This record gives sequence, C-alpha cells and structure tokens, in this order.
Amino acid sequence: MKQIYAAALACLALAAAAPAEAGETRFTCPDLTKGVKLGDCPSEQEMKDSYNASCPEALQKSGACPEFGSYMVLKSKALWSVFSSGQEFLPYISCLISEEKIRASKPIGVRVKCDTATERCKALCEYDNDVYVELRFAGMCHTDTGEAIDCKTDPAACAVTCETGE
Repeated sequence: MKQIYAAALACLALAAAAPAEAGETRFTCPDLTKGVKLGDCPSEQEMKDSYNASCPEALQKSGACPEFGSYMVLKSKALWSVFSSGQEFLPYISCLISEEKIRASKPIGVRVKCDTATERCKALCEYDNDVYVELRFAGMCHTDTGEAIDCKTDPAACAVTCETGE
C-alpha cells in the first residue's frame, strides 16, 4: 500500500473568465461536480499501520505524536481527477467527506502563498462542506486583489493569475 504523506498536489485549469495580460494565464478553482476519485481511501487498519510506523509507541506514550483522530484528518486522503476547460487537475481530497458532498461543493474562497526564492506558488481553494484543494504552480501567482478572495456569491471569482513564462 502506498501511504499518503504528500500534501494535496494539483494543477488548475485554464479559464476564460477574464482576459489576462500577455505572459500570464488565469486559472480558476476546479469544478468538482464531475470529479472522479482515482484511488481507494486507506482503510482504518492501513491508517493505524501508517500512524504506528510514523510515530512509534514510545513517542505516542510521551505525547510527542498527534492523537490518532487528528492524524486521520491530516492523512486520510484519496487522489481525485477533475477537469475544467479541458485540463486535468489531480488534488488529494479528504476521505472523511463523502464523494457526493465533495462533488456538490462550490468554491467559496481562494488564497495564494508564494516563495519568491523558488518562484513557486500554492493556491488553496476552499469549498463549502469543508473541502479544500491545494494547487501548486511553477511561477509567480496572485489573486485579482493580491489578497485572499471570498467568492461565496461568485464562484467564478475564485481565480488566480500566474506567469506563464511565454
């Protein structure tokens, strides 16, 4: 069994919601309605084995490890595939939320964090139903306002613009 330790990885789909400047591409948070779960969620036994392997019993007893329930929240994820504007996204999404709730989730916010030294950015798309999708980019990105965007009333506004290097 492959253990899931990586943060959610994904790409964003190209969107024509608004024109971008030359050398920049506008991406929107993916539409999850047609999302497909690509792999199985880890079983409880697999999660226990993973927890025990990453946090030996001695550390568990000393309180140096997170509680198993907290570990489950962080690590129980499955790879999903979602498409938008013909481009595929591959986020890891929590297995503690039903597939139906995930597919029904609408974007409600987006924020960007960039590392200027490596010129890599992460966009965190927040959806209702406690669904989060982290998207990673090579290149510098920003929201329209340069800050986190609340897009509960306009899901199309959950977008980031990234340098394309063209």
